[in-house]
Amino acid sequence: MGLAGWLLFGHLAGVAVLCAGVGAFIAGLHMLASATAVDHVRLARPVLRWGEQLTLVGFGVVVVTGVGLGLKKSVLLDAWLLVSVGLLAVIAGGGRISGRRLDTLFAALDGSVAIPTPALLSTAGSVGIHLPADVTVVAILEILYLMTGRPGWSGIAISLLVGASLVIGAAWALRRRSRAVPAATATPSSAG
Repeated sequence: MGLAGWLLFGHLAGVAVLCAGVGAFIAGLHMLASATAVDHVRLARPVLRWGEQLTLVGFGVVVVTGVGLGLKKSVLLDAWLLVSVGLLAVIAGGGRISGRRLDTLFAALDGSVAIPTPALLSTAGSVGIHLPADVTVVAILEILYLMTGRPGWSGIAISLLVGASLVIGAAWALRRRSRAVPAATATPSSAG
């Protein structure tokens, strides 16, 4: 197997690790979203951290091998690759947004930031933590489409519109859920 074959293998292995990390991270987010006690939030922490670490490793492997493949195949300026790189930047930005909010949540668990339990549970299910993960899933699907189909600008525009529609739907569903959570977690003494 030549250099291009090894780069392709590394690229696909990186995608597998990236997807495994995102899957673990999302499993941790589901644990957060369903948390009804602070201990439930604590249980989600190692799953989220493990998913985050796998995602970072996969992301790095995908970028390094992708650049190598792009140079080897002379496709660095193709539209599908430029948009894919832009989507990787969106994934990195979304991870940063979600990670900063999770850091605040975990600081509250450690006691270095004072947040009352109802607010902590509300934060665990917040749109600011969950929506970037939804954007990441849509962006990964978009990148897989771009890498396999290699569409022109019109195909890219249509697929980005479909992806944006999915993200808007996810945001709407998360917003509805975040508005319903405070009412569901209110205690009888605080509801009166």
